[in-house]
Amino acid sequence: MKTFGIIALIILVIILIGIGPVLTIISLNALFALNIGVTFWYWASVVWLSMVLGSICKGASKFN
Repeated sequence: MKTFGIIALIILVIILIGIGPVLTIISLNALFALNIGVTFWYWASVVWLSMVLGSICKGASKFN
């Protein structure tokens, strides 16, 4: 039962990593009418942007 929980958690994290950037693209389209298509390259761009902005925010909070 414990192994099943660990496997389910890993699968959930993988799904959220895959769907998170798609939801970001969809929300930007809804808010600003950008008409960005959901393709692999746009998905990869959002993943990269999230990693860069996340590291900048972590670095900025380190000095506070």
